[in-house]
Amino acid sequence: MNEVKCDKVSRNHRTIAVLGIIAMVVLILVSTAGAKQLADVPNSGSNNYADFNKYIEKDMKTQDTAIEIDPQNSGAWYLKGLDLAMLQRPEGAITAFDNAIKINPQDAGAWTGKGLALVELNKFDKAIKTFDKAIELNPQYSEAWNGKGLAFEGLNKPEEAIKAYDKAIEINPQDSIALKSRKALSNNKQPAYQSTEQPAYQSTEQPAYQDSQGLTSTDAASQESYKYIISGVGKIQSNPNDALSDFNHAITLDPQDATAWFEKGMALNMLSRPVEAEEAINNALILQPKNGLFNIGKGMALAFQGKYESANSYVDKGLMLNPNQSLGWDVKGLIAAANGQTSEAKYDYNRALKTNPKDKIAPKGLKELSPSYNTY
Repeated sequence: MNEVKCDKVSRNHRTIAVLGIIAMVVLILVSTAGAKQLADVPNSGSNNYADFNKYIEKDMKTQDTAIEIDPQNSGAWYLKGLDLAMLQRPEGAITAFDNAIKINPQDAGAWTGKGLALVELNKFDKAIKTFDKAIELNPQYSEAWNGKGLAFEGLNKPEEAIKAYDKAIEINPQDSIALKSRKALSNNKQPAYQSTEQPAYQSTEQPAYQDSQGLTSTDAASQESYKYIISGVGKIQSNPNDALSDFNHAITLDPQDATAWFEKGMALNMLSRPVEAEEAINNALILQPKNGLFNIGKGMALAFQGKYESANSYVDKGLMLNPNQSLGWDVKGLIAAANGQTSEAKYDYNRALKTNPKDKIAPKGLKELSPSYNTY
């Protein structure tokens, strides 16, 4: 009962959606906890799947080292699960997520990761139970609702899938995966990830090209775009020039990908090119004006230009949309410190740490304000 036989087209669509959800999880992790949580990427200077896989494999070694030092490190098991999922090795991912769950049963992210891996294995009933556990732990975790929608599609239950996607959209009105999946269901009047003549991420028009494996050219571009984004995210601190190249490739493949535009802006911020960063993030905001993180990113670009009043305005809007985004408090702390407002800066940095104890920026900011502050 758990397994449903799917053709190559439906499996390809489902894989793209799973990769997209995992990509968003990784982007959030990097934006809030710092890219150094992931392994540095080799400076290869090229952009292809081999480089992407090389990056993921290196990060897995980093997590394996962390696990060897401390087998009870649930975060390392979780990140290893994400790595294996990105490499489309769902069985190994499930093992890693299970280990994370044994150590920390309250980790909604690990339960969601396991559910996505089960979706990849067509074990849809088990996946739904796993997503339900994640939702029980964190009802506002939109990635779990997205995954649940995918699983219901696999079971040929479009009404239930739509309900799950609607919940994801209620939590995050700019959730591109839920919006696309729901639109596909509504347009096709049937599950977007079951065998259909039209791919899930296109309109009802016939695709311009379909290869011998049943993968449309649009599917291939979407999947490759996700990989370029994740590859760039891993490089953004160690090699922002290479990261910028990855994000430009992603934008070429999909100019409507708001995340690619946003990450391009963040890379440009890292390269001290804030005017260009603002332009890139503006493109992201055109596509997703109510995205809290994007508004905060624009605030960062404005702050780097010395436009502190406007910067604070965008950061405040971002925090209103997403109060749990510690990066917003980090930027406010940076602005306050630049204006000589030490007390306000300390308050903002401490708010960042309260929101996310793993925040990497706030301890450094507090250290600069109070040299006696212990960052370790």
